[in-house]
Amino acid sequence: MTDTSPENDTPKAHKFLFERIAAKKTTANVKGANILAELDRGIRKYAWLLNLWIPFRRRWDRVGFNRRLYGKYRRGFDYLDIVIETALSSGMEFQKAALEKERLHTDPKFGIILRMHAKAIRVSSEIFALLANGFSDCALVRWRTLLETQVAMIALRELGEEASIDFALRGRIESIKGMLMYQNSADEMNREKFSDATLSAAEEYLEKLLNKRPDLKQSLSWTRGDLKCNSWMDLIDKVGYGRWKSDYKLASQDLHSDYFREDTQIQGMTQGIAPVMLSGPSDTGLVEPAHMTAIMLSSITFSLITLNEDEGYGDIDFDPLVHLLFLNHYTERVGTEFLNADQRLYAKIRRLQTKRKKR
Repeated sequence: MTDTSPENDTPKAHKFLFERIAAKKTTANVKGANILAELDRGIRKYAWLLNLWIPFRRRWDRVGFNRRLYGKYRRGFDYLDIVIETALSSGMEFQKAALEKERLHTDPKFGIILRMHAKAIRVSSEIFALLANGFSDCALVRWRTLLETQVAMIALRELGEEASIDFALRGRIESIKGMLMYQNSADEMNREKFSDATLSAAEEYLEKLLNKRPDLKQSLSWTRGDLKCNSWMDLIDKVGYGRWKSDYKLASQDLHSDYFREDTQIQGMTQGIAPVMLSGPSDTGLVEPAHMTAIMLSSITFSLITLNEDEGYGDIDFDPLVHLLFLNHYTERVGTEFLNADQRLYAKIRRLQTKRKKR
């Protein structure tokens, strides 16, 4: 159900502004090209009203909505915070234990998996911020990144050092391609270009790399053997995470401009007391992205802190058991508390819908 605030007076402010501009235009009897200039002067003169009112009004609505949203899901948000913090502390302790081994300072597999875990912590914090502001669909889109991270970590743990190096090389290739695209549109976008020396060095590196390793042109060229595949959907299946494919597909609908998704949104929100089109935050739909985030972040942390079970990493002195027990317990609590809060909210919505029908 979209959180409703008191009547928004912003349109009244717009009406006042344009009435004054129109009155001034009529008085001056402005015609033709001078209309635009006169409108511009009018906007500059009266825009202070909108500059003060609109930010104040939106800030007031946002603060009120966030306070009510947190009140409804407080325990769920608290447990999700604990999961993120536990994952962070577990990763830091594992890193400290692992870096006591000098050889791991330059180990590509360890370095990439450690960085992927750090990125997962950041993405989970982004998801928390989106949920706390009522943007559950956007949170689900960011969850896609967590799933891809976990799938890649499982694959790299199995494939080893050579695959990890190729994984890093693919990142360099995509970065250089991005540089070239940026350079081509820099003038049109009024942006500062890369220097000729920087660009030529990048192009030369890319050319030499692809001449030596033409197989790296494929996005998933770092996969090999039994895990060799050409799409993320196939890789998700091969590492044993096929049960998440429907959620991965669902998250893609808000990532892209999907005609079917937009068509269904035009019909209105089924949770609302009355049909509305959602154009802002909502206090429903938080259960799945919140619990799925906790599950996937716990899984990613598991993939990191059990790395000492892999061949060649058994000398890392770290016992993950306590960390895993904590993560498992609080991950379960995230799902339970968000679901309980959501059920209470839906019960309230049904009562309001029933009252509305009786009128």
